[in-house]
Amino acid sequence: MRSQSYIALISFTLILALTYHLHAGITGTISGTIRDKESDNLLPGAAVIVEGTTMGAMADKNGFYMIHNLPAGTYDVNVSMIGYSKFTIKNVKVNVDLNTDLNFYLTTKVLPLEEVVVTKSRELIQSEITSSTYFISGEEINQKLPIDSYLDAIQLLPGAVGNHIRGGRETDALYMLDGLPIQGGLSREISSYFPNSSIVEMMVQTGGFTAEYGQASSGIVNVVTKDGRNKVAGGAKIYTDFFDTGLTGNDNTRRLEFNVGGPVTIGLGGPLINANYFISADLNLSDTPFRKQMRETFGSPIFKNYNLNSKLSFDIGSNTILTFQGLLSNWNWRQFDPQWELNLPGLAENKHYSHRLSVSLTHTFSPKFFASLRAASYSYKRTVAGSLDEPQTNLVFENPEDPFSRILSGEQPWVEETKENIAVFKLDFVGQLNSKHLLKAGIDFQNYDLRSQADRLTPIRALKSTSISFLESQNDFTYSPQFLAFYIQDKIEVNGITTNLGLRYDIFAPQISIEQFPQEFQELRDLLHAPISETKAPISNPISPRLGVAIPLSENERVHVNYGWYYQMPPLYYLYTNSDHQLNGYLPIIGNVDLKPIKTTTAEFSYKRLISDDWFFMLTGFVKQFKNLVDTQTFILPDSLRTLETSPVGFSRYSSSAFGKATGFEVSLQKRFTKELSTRVSYTYLKANGTSSAAEDEFNRAIIGAPPKGKPQFPLSWDQRHSFILNADFETRQFHVNAFYRLFSPLPFTTPGSPVPNNARLSWRNIFDIKVSIKSWRLLGGKLFPFFEIRNLFDEKNIINPSDDTGIHAYRLFDPINSNFGRRLRAGASLEF
Repeated sequence: MRSQSYIALISFTLILALTYHLHAGITGTISGTIRDKESDNLLPGAAVIVEGTTMGAMADKNGFYMIHNLPAGTYDVNVSMIGYSKFTIKNVKVNVDLNTDLNFYLTTKVLPLEEVVVTKSRELIQSEITSSTYFISGEEINQKLPIDSYLDAIQLLPGAVGNHIRGGRETDALYMLDGLPIQGGLSREISSYFPNSSIVEMMVQTGGFTAEYGQASSGIVNVVTKDGRNKVAGGAKIYTDFFDTGLTGNDNTRRLEFNVGGPVTIGLGGPLINANYFISADLNLSDTPFRKQMRETFGSPIFKNYNLNSKLSFDIGSNTILTFQGLLSNWNWRQFDPQWELNLPGLAENKHYSHRLSVSLTHTFSPKFFASLRAASYSYKRTVAGSLDEPQTNLVFENPEDPFSRILSGEQPWVEETKENIAVFKLDFVGQLNSKHLLKAGIDFQNYDLRSQADRLTPIRALKSTSISFLESQNDFTYSPQFLAFYIQDKIEVNGITTNLGLRYDIFAPQISIEQFPQEFQELRDLLHAPISETKAPISNPISPRLGVAIPLSENERVHVNYGWYYQMPPLYYLYTNSDHQLNGYLPIIGNVDLKPIKTTTAEFSYKRLISDDWFFMLTGFVKQFKNLVDTQTFILPDSLRTLETSPVGFSRYSSSAFGKATGFEVSLQKRFTKELSTRVSYTYLKANGTSSAAEDEFNRAIIGAPPKGKPQFPLSWDQRHSFILNADFETRQFHVNAFYRLFSPLPFTTPGSPVPNNARLSWRNIFDIKVSIKSWRLLGGKLFPFFEIRNLFDEKNIINPSDDTGIHAYRLFDPINSNFGRRLRAGASLEF
């Protein structure tokens, strides 16, 4: 697209921004009417205040009020009016992107006036939701559930298999912190972590999602963090698994968290600027499940990580808020590899460092209109400090003819330094046109500066050879892709029916051009009759229609249907790797500048019923189709053209040749048996088939001499047909108990030598975790909550999948599917003040 077109589109959007209000994907609204309880008359002019904040509203002539741009969280809301008792509703839950309906009925009272206080119960059926959406509170993540992070909480939701959401690849989900992405462009893996204590709420959308969200094709995970309130509050938490009881193992895990927030006044002799701050930090140390082997070589800890998240919000006027946020995340570790168990000193050190600085400016023009502008600078760097000094002779194998045998000496042949700098600009705007229409529109711009210098050798057994050969992955590139998107969306509410209708327009500009292919590559390509590669990446501009409708069947029943198209660029590594087309090693992999955006078409139907005040039932059916998934095309010289000196024997290149389909249904049931005991049960049936589980599938088959699989579909590696999850929560004044039981059907795998991928299944997996917290001891002016957890209580020996160490996935820090190493006991305490 020409630059004039970009300017025209941006100008059009900025004009709209002057008219409508902006929405950043991290706030919600509260609205309702205020009436006289006795006469049912509307009460114009009543004052609504959200306690602990500076936000509020006045009821209009129709007794209606609306408070926009309220950060997600739990609040106490009060209404006051002359001649009426003050009325307060406690524990009002505000969710991301949703409106909380909150009506007040005031009572006249002879002086002295008394305050009326009630507690709002949680709504199990939310009328605005038109797709599968789950909200997990920070309290659940930090205090209740036996988990380590928000990622663990995702695994407890219907439709999730590890980091795969409803049959999609791991890289097909979008992860955001406070409405801004925390993923890199090259790998699309999460690049930053943050303290659990900073989390207010996590929103997970596993079905369709509105046009506001892009660069995702399987799901959305949006974590919202805390802002400072008008009262100082904070806490600390510490726990460890340093208990070797003989019945439990331990990783020597140590975790420390700290957070504090409150008000700060800036001024000389009086307040000039009112501000609120929030700071949270954590430190995580571990010797990993392989501590006995690793500590003998490297000492403790093997794994080190610290994270910092901070916010500073200025109330610079009655209608204007300026917020600064800083995020810091640092990792250092060595990855255990069984092949290196006799030569652990040769393992490379991995480092990962990231930081993000963001600013948002919000201005409220009227009770129904406000505007906000968000910008961020996000940088991260990862290094692998191995060695490439004569690796063929440096590595000594236990069996000189077997590249998979144990390594006796030498250093891991992998060195890398990759840097990404990402500039993000978000402009979202919303206008409450009338009581039936909420119109949203927005712009999203991302500019990348990607640099990578990497060289890695992987030992393999060459075809028809008894010696060990090496695959070389080499990169030295700098590219600056750009992504631009516009969307418009209308939420219509008529007679209880909610319709979300949206349209998104994406522009993907990879910004890569190859001047000339090396002569050696051209000769080999011609010899293999391989297709001619493109020299310039095209600009893609797909349009994504999205529709969701929620229909009430009765006061306690509701159905929703959802349909949409979703596009995202694949990990840019697949475009840029080996862009010089150098033929190093046995069978080099070459990037492809002509990769197409991944397209997912999703449809779902959901039925919800509130059986009684303490029974909730939901049934959801879905189908997803994935197109333009990345796989490899491999071209190998025939035997007649291959000699002993032939190197390489061919090449592979990435292509948009794979596709897949996921179908299934989910059943969820929530029941509160007593005031103390509640349960949640879910069952998921998922069938995920396709032509490729990973971008290197066809390449890996060529390495072992298997014939090309063509286009037949097979069960994907996350085709977990049956998932059963039971959560029980028991709470009294003295203690709190939360237990999770998970039962999973076998995952597929490929038997050695099989011409058909994933032709067999592993065993069933089941895990039972429990957490017990003791309530509240007084300590240092705060409340102390001791707790202990038992992970994998029954010590089930679940089969662990082999780690995927092929190229881009080697950066993975965690793999939830492979996380079970036996029973673990953890103990700790949290302090709140």
